[in-house]
Amino acid sequence: ARTQDSTKDIQQMIERLQSGVQNAVTAMHSGSAKARDSVERAAGVDGALSATGDSVARINDMAAQIATACEEQSSVTEEIARNISDIRDLSNEAAQTSEQSTQASARLSELSHGLAQLVGRFRV
Repeated sequence: ARTQDSTKDIQQMIERLQSGVQNAVTAMHSGSAKARDSVERAAGVDGALSATGDSVARINDMAAQIATACEEQSSVTEEIARNISDIRDLSNEAAQTSEQSTQASARLSELSHGLAQLVGRFRV
């Protein structure tokens, strides 16, 4: 029973982690889109404000770096989501194996009890 409870706790933890990872992936995609939008707006400002061209160019570079960083973070987050999915699958397999072990232990206990009764008949 404790194994099943622990397995359920682990599964719930994994589901919460997956939900958090999915929220992070969504936030990363949104951040990436906003960063790209910022790059486009900065390019438009560069043409309109030639006096501040150097500053706008630096902003464009930083925004591009942010967009690249967001895309990289998104890729890493997706990989984490896949790894968590693998962990969930392995956890489910472990739960099944644990259940089988529990059943085998119960059967061994029954057999041991039966053997003890049989041996008890042969006492001198």
